[in-house]
Amino acid sequence: MKKDFMIGYISGVICSKGFVIYNKKESIYTIAFETGNEELYNIFTEMWGSLMKTGFKTYEKIYKKQKRFVFRVYDEKTVRRFFYRYGFRTGSHHWKIPKIVSGNKESLRGFLSGLFDSGSYIRWKIRERGKKKEKVRNIRIVSPCKRGLLAVKNALTEFGISPMSYSSGKNYCLDIEGKMKLELFEMRIGFLLGINKIRLQEALSYKK
Repeated sequence: MKKDFMIGYISGVICSKGFVIYNKKESIYTIAFETGNEELYNIFTEMWGSLMKTGFKTYEKIYKKQKRFVFRVYDEKTVRRFFYRYGFRTGSHHWKIPKIVSGNKESLRGFLSGLFDSGSYIRWKIRERGKKKEKVRNIRIVSPCKRGLLAVKNALTEFGISPMSYSSGKNYCLDIEGKMKLELFEMRIGFLLGINKIRLQEALSYKK
């Protein structure tokens, strides 16, 4: 797996399921990521180990009777690099695509793969509109951060994928909808998580 892709992938996961804090005044330096998916956790930590010289702390916890896997880095130099050099600005309401993946298509592909692996869900169903019935297949991301999703929408167009974006209450949604667009996503970006690969194939083969 290419280094640029891996840098992008861990960036996408952090934007989706983690955060970066660099607070010199309070001496708080943290890169954090947490998930209930053990496969995602293993992929992330293996990539981090092969890319970064900095060590990290991991542990498991139980939240609402479910096991969670937690990743933490507290090294000030590493966090400063992510915050300033890599351009990480994270948080559910104000994340954006880090500048480290901008201008590098392989890193951008990795970013989108990591973001969708960790933060999207795949659906397929029959939608009824009056007397008309139609198959619906889509990959969806929901976020309160409009700016972040619009940046992802623009990034997807670089791979020939044109998603829909719209508001839903206090959140914003981005949908990759239709068999052809899902096939393009699989071919040009792709998932690494086994469960997402399976669900994508189920969506593509949906015939009801």
